Amino acid sequence: MYLLAACVRYYIPLEVEEQKLFNRIVKGLSNERIQAMNKTIFEEAYEEGIEKGIEKGRELQRLASLVEMAEAMLDKKFGPLPEGTIQKLRAMNKTELQNFMLELISADSLAALGLSS
Repeated sequence: MYLLAACVRYYIPLEVEEQKLFNRIVKGLSNERIQAMNKTIFEEAYEEGIEKGIEKGRELQRLASLVEMAEAMLDKKFGPLPEGTIQKLRAMNKTELQNFMLELISADSLAALGLSS
């Protein structure tokens, strides 16, 4: 049972006809506004959690793309990368990766980027 409907049912005295109408409304719930009002705190928290999870997943995908791009650029510029270098790249956060990629443009070695093994 929805939280709002439960509150009405238990705390607001209704006449017989009002009770019948109320029951039809609760059972029907075809109106979007009524459905939205009937969401419980749990349902709202669940939906918010799903939205945050989706956004976090997108952010992680963007970060993985930056790492992939940095690896490709380093490989193109300096040749095959040591595993330690790849691990350092994968440990960077978004801001560190963005700054790193700007430094990569003018770097002449992995050591200049702080990535020598």
